[in-house]
Amino acid sequence: MKRYIAIGVLAGLAIVAVDVYSQGIIGGAGGGAGATGPSGPSGPSGPSGPTGAIPCTFSDPDLDCSAVDVTFNSVVVGDGSASLPVLVASGAEALDTDEIASEACDVSTATATGALTTDVILATVNGTPIGVTGYVPDTDGTLYIWVYPTADTANFSVCNQTAGAITPGAITINWMVLRAP
Repeated sequence: MKRYIAIGVLAGLAIVAVDVYSQGIIGGAGGGAGATGPSGPSGPSGPSGPTGAIPCTFSDPDLDCSAVDVTFNSVVVGDGSASLPVLVASGAEALDTDEIASEACDVSTATATGALTTDVILATVNGTPIGVTGYVPDTDGTLYIWVYPTADTANFSVCNQTAGAITPGAITINWMVLRAP
């Protein structure tokens, strides 16, 4: 099973996705011979086993590889005063194109295994909505999208606050669920 660490920058939050096994961050505490697994890419040899850590390096001196926490998939940065959010789930969801009545909403949902109501969903359309029916900036109004998590689900409520019904054009949302450490 791969474990990932989230690190990078998005809206002022540090976020990254690193496969900690292939990057040599997580390894085993030495021991006897283990079972042979599938072949992978060549790399430096190190101890093997189900627990422990092997040395790693980052070009950023504020990142401390020894702070990788396998249980919670998190990284503590620098002196431990900051931690990074964890990627829980991600995907893409095509929003419904059924007519939405005046002052009503239509909800599209996506499976987000592990998501909790206390998580955060970052979402964006996968292309410009300008020119897509219902999302065009218009003095008569436009549809808006509320994004929120529920247990194991990412929800996208497309709401119509105009005086008339709107049949929206096709829009796909790219999304990710993040959990604060």
